[in-house]
Order: sequence, then C-alpha cells, then structure tokens
Amino acid sequence: MIKNDDPKRSAEICSESMSAMFSKGMEIFDDAIIGLTKDFKISVWSKGAEKKFGYHKSEIIGKNAKILVPEDRLKEIEEEVQTVMAGNIVEGYENVIFHKNGNPIDVSISVAPIYGSNGTVNEVVAIYKDVSEKKALVKKLNDYEKKCKLALEGGQFGVWELNIKNRKLFHLNNWKKNLGYEENDLDDALDTWLSLIHPDDIPEVYNTYNKHCKYREEYVVEYRIKCKNNSYKWIRSKGRIIEWDEDGESLRMIGTHEDISKERLIQEELKERYEQLELLKQEAESANKAKSQFLANMSHEIRTPMNGVIATLQLLQSSNLTDEQRKYVDLLKNSADNLIAIIDSILDIAKLESGKIELNNEPFNLRETINNLYQTHLLSANAKGLEAGCLFDPNIDDEVIGDELRLRQILTNLLSNAVKFTDKGYISFRARLISSDDNWQKIEFSVKDTGIGIDESYKPKIFENFSQGDLSKKKKYMGAGLGLAISKQLAELMNGDIRFESEVGKGSTFYFTCTLKKKGDPREPVNEKNIPDKKETHNQPANEKVILCIEDNLINQEIMESIINKRGYKYLAAYDGNEALEKLKEHEVDLILMDIQMPGLNGYEVTNIIRNMEDNGRYIPIIAMTAYAMHEDRDKCIQAGMNEYISKPIDIDKLYNILNTILEK
Repeated sequence: MIKNDDPKRSAEICSESMSAMFSKGMEIFDDAIIGLTKDFKISVWSKGAEKKFGYHKSEIIGKNAKILVPEDRLKEIEEEVQTVMAGNIVEGYENVIFHKNGNPIDVSISVAPIYGSNGTVNEVVAIYKDVSEKKALVKKLNDYEKKCKLALEGGQFGVWELNIKNRKLFHLNNWKKNLGYEENDLDDALDTWLSLIHPDDIPEVYNTYNKHCKYREEYVVEYRIKCKNNSYKWIRSKGRIIEWDEDGESLRMIGTHEDISKERLIQEELKERYEQLELLKQEAESANKAKSQFLANMSHEIRTPMNGVIATLQLLQSSNLTDEQRKYVDLLKNSADNLIAIIDSILDIAKLESGKIELNNEPFNLRETINNLYQTHLLSANAKGLEAGCLFDPNIDDEVIGDELRLRQILTNLLSNAVKFTDKGYISFRARLISSDDNWQKIEFSVKDTGIGIDESYKPKIFENFSQGDLSKKKKYMGAGLGLAISKQLAELMNGDIRFESEVGKGSTFYFTCTLKKKGDPREPVNEKNIPDKKETHNQPANEKVILCIEDNLINQEIMESIINKRGYKYLAAYDGNEALEKLKEHEVDLILMDIQMPGLNGYEVTNIIRNMEDNGRYIPIIAMTAYAMHEDRDKCIQAGMNEYISKPIDIDKLYNILNTILEK
C-alpha cells in the first residue's frame, strides 16, 4: 500500500483511478454510454454506443450531439442536460436517437453529472437503453387485445372467471345478453348459472370438471342452457385452472363460452339425413341383391330348356330337309342363338353384381386370339362392303397367361358393335403395348369405325345395364344393351378399363386396356433372359428406299406406315392423286402403293399420268392396293400399267414378298 501525505496528489490518483474504471466499464457494458460537455459536444462514446447507433468513436467524438436527436426534440434534450449540469440526476427519460443509417431508435435515458476537481459540473454522462422492442411489444399487445375483443364479439364468445373458493362466476363481457338476460337479472353465484343448465346435461358438466381438477384433462363440455324466454341454447365451454394454493387446492379458473346452437342443429340434421341415407342404401343393396339372384335363377332355368331347343334344331339341320324346311330351321337356330346370347349376358350381369365372377388364368397365344377374332369379324365387315384392317404391335409378347374367354368376350363385343353400327367406311382393329416389365405387360386394344357415332346425351350412360342409344319405334340396331356394361366391368376385373371417343355421323373409337402376365418359363423366375425371342418372319435389313403410299383412309395410312417402317423402308404418304403427283416432284420414290378408289383422280388415272411422265428413263414400280377383290379387277390394274396387285384386307406376308421381289433384286 502506497502512502501519500499530499492531498492534491491523492485526489489526482483517485481521479485517475476512477477514470480508468470508467473507461473499463464502457468497454464492458452493452448499454450505450455517452458523455456530453456544457456546449453539447460529445466527449465520451462507449463500445455499446458504437453497436447501437452505428458511429465509430473516431467519427463522433467532438461532434455536436444534435446529429443524434430529432430536430423537434432537440430543445427538450438540451433542457434536460442543463438540469443535470445544475447537479440533478434524470432517470428513465424516453426519447428518440437517430442511428447512423437514419433509422430512429426508441431509448430510455438516464443522465448524471460529472464533477471536476473544483467541485463544479463540466460534463454529464448519459446511459441509453434501447426500448424499441418493448414499445413494439406493447403496441402488439394492444392490437392483439383489440382483435380478441372483436373476435369474441363477432363469434359470440363469452369470457368467464370462476373463484372456486367462494363459488363466484364472473362474466367479463356482455355474455348474459346473448341469452336474453339483463345484467341485473342474474347474480354472480355459480349455483345460479348451474340452475340454468339442462338437468340432463348436469352430470356431464360435473364429470368433465372433476376430471380436469384431478387428472388435468382438458375441460371442454357441451350443454344446453336456458334463455330468458325459456328456450335452450347449446353452449360449448372451455376452461383451465390457473391458480392453486400452497396445498395444491384449486383457487381460480378462467375460460370461454361459445354459442354452438346453429352448429348442433346442423349436426342433428346431418345425422338424421345420414341415417335416412344409410337406410335407403341398405334397402337398395337388398333390392339389388334380390334382383341379381332373380336374374341368375331365371337365366339358369331358361337356359336349361334352351339347350334342348338348340340341340334339337342342330339335329334337324343334319337330317334330310327340303330347302323350305332348312330355311325355317336356320331362322329358328339364329333366333335361338341370339336368345341364348342375351341369357348369357343377363347371367354375366347377375354374376358381376353379386361378385361371383372370377377370372381364369390359363396360358394362351395372344397373337392367335387376335387373328382369329379379326378373321371372324372380317367376314361380317366385308359382307357389308366395309374395309377392315388389323395391326398387332410386334413388341407384345405373344405367349401370355390370363382369361382368354373374357378377353374374347370384350373384344368380340367391341368389334361386333363396330360392324353393326357402320354402314360404310372401315373398321380398324389394333393392339398396342403400353408398358412392360419382367412379369407383366399392359396392352391397349382399340377398335375404330366410321359408323353412326354416339349422341352426346347418351354418352354418360353408355356403360349402364340395358342402355341403348336408339329407343325409337323404328329401331334399326337390335340388342339388349348389356354388352358394353359387361365389358366395362370385366375390363376392371382385368386391371384395365374401357373408354371411348365418338362424334355423331363420323364414328367411334373404343379403347380397352388390360394387364396380362407373360408366360415365361414356369421352372425359372421370369426375367429378360428367360423370355423367348420374338419370332420375326422376315430378317431383311433396313435400307434407304422410299415407298409412297397413296391412300385416302387415314387409318389405313397409319397401318401402312407401321408395316413399311417395320420392314426398314422409308414411308411417304399422299391422301389423293394430286398430292401424290406433287410429292413425286419433290422426292425420289422407289415404289408406289396405289389405292384405286380415291377423291378426284382414281388409281388408274394417276398411274397413267405417272407412266407418261417417265420419259427420262426412270421407272417407278406401282402396286395396286385395293378393296376390289375380283379377278377382273386384278387384270384391269395390270392393264393400266401397274406391276402387281394385292387386295384388302392386306396379307402382310404377301406384301413383304412382293416388296422383296421388286425392291431387293
């Protein structure tokens, strides 16, 4: 310890010590500490001041403090500083200080004098506390209070507080008026409120309250309460105990009331309607089940004698009959077959509705099935003078496992409908691979026609049972209206669907998708190396030769494009003779496939023009491709200058052989 007998020196040492402590404090405290001289100059600037107001010490010391203060508050602060200079202390004075970036900061200011060695005040020190967050919070709370008040009033909420010890219940807003009471009509006794609750609801209220007190379970209870006009309103009360005594006894509880009368009324109405709908549903299911059972029984009973009728007719057909007798027997047989088909359809509907149809999964060759179906319906189409085409995607695995019978049933319905409802034009039948993996393949079958189309009003009900488009007395197209309904449900059983596109007078296209399992090798897991290679009839490599197909049927153009491209040739299409002649001027063509009946120039005329143009030594082979299938039609094509002839529907292998002979020699 240093002893100094000089009082002046002791004061200096004390002052130096205080100054050092003050400087160190300014480095430690987060609050902004600012020293001001008599003439309002800044003499001290702490680290906290740098952080809060943005100015570095080097750029603010010696500056007039008015750069920190709004102009309209400057005089007020100067007066406060003068008050402190007189020896007074000012605490908690709120004002605004500008940050270096110009943003105002709300602060609370405490100012104290600094005495010099002569006992006079030469400077003041001010401590600034940032109260911006505090003010913002106060404003937010005020706004929240206003919103809560509006929400309570608008939502018909009531706020209540219960003093559990003295059983006093206070309502903090005009909740009593919501029940029709004036403020003085009801006192604040809890028992008064309980007396208004419907007797049947009292046990639930007490039970919920006791659980909340004992187990801290949520206090939410709905009950009826009597209004002044003796009617009842439904109330939903929510609450929570917020205060307990030293022994853990509940002291105070607060909560809300909510008028849910309209909500409960809607609930009751919905409950009643739901019960009615459930009853109607049960009645409908019972009726549908009875109908399905009736149809199944009747179909079975009718089918038994029908088998006898058909068998007898078959015996008659094999006996010696006169021409007239055979005619009548054939008519009877056709009618019997139609009748048994209707019975089969009714039986299918009954099975589908009762869920008794199960799919058979047996191996079969899909390509053969499609070819047989096409050939069968080709005869019907040709008999009506219709063109028919079939395209089977070569990427489809032929050997599959599935229900061939049901697949045939669906496709037969779609194909027979196309033939039935088409009087002129064409029928197109296509099978396309949509997706495939090691075990399964999804296939889309499409049947397109140029028939009568489907009216817009009929489209929504086309898949309904017994639904038919033509219900006039002069009904032209016969049928029970069950085929599409059955097909739709069968398609769904096969993990697929049926959809359609149609326009009246222009035709329809039906799309049927299903999933079939690849057959593979039953002894090994199915994977790519065990799937047999596709059988290719032809192994001719691709080349750059161009084939021009003149065809006015867009479906046939699509089919021919697939056939030509698959063989490796380049495909060029022309809709009619004039377009073909223009394309011959623009492209080098190696062979022409020529339709005969076309708009404008027919095939004979186009061939004649082409042959007359060949004066430069270039000769283009022309193959007739026509629905005219008589022997004299072939001779006429050859005489017109064509090289070969092939009739529609086209035999693809025969076409490839002709192309090989002409183009590959």
